[in-house]
Amino acid sequence: MIACPNCGASNQPDSRFCENCGADLRSLSAPTAPPTPPPSVDTPTTPPPTFVPPPSDTRAPWELPPTAPDWRMSSLPPEALPPPRRRTWLWILLGLIGAIIICCCASAVWASTAGQHKVEHWATQVTDYFTEEAGTREAK
Repeated sequence: MIACPNCGASNQPDSRFCENCGADLRSLSAPTAPPTPPPSVDTPTTPPPTFVPPPSDTRAPWELPPTAPDWRMSSLPPEALPPPRRRTWLWILLGLIGAIIICCCASAVWASTAGQHKVEHWATQVTDYFTEEAGTREAK
């Protein structure tokens, strides 16, 4: 884990930016001051102060301001889902059913009004044909 020199938050070793403050870890970790000579043997060395994280806030994460120490930038979401497909097959099916219903209604109207005479004439011809056919069978 890498500690951010800007805010002290711990980050993944391969992180380029701090997860807490967004600081560039590579540019901040580069030394800006000239290197100091090693301490002499006779001076006692004191260990560097350890990082103590501030107390966490009891509020929900979405209620924290961006300046709060517990605020973290979230990772990018997975690839966005494609928009839902419209059900074109449903509209095509409904259109076909509607067209069939209209055709049935139109043929029923045609058969009941204008075609009534033709239907009766056709029925008479069929009846006459079968009557003649039955008469010729009886004659044989």
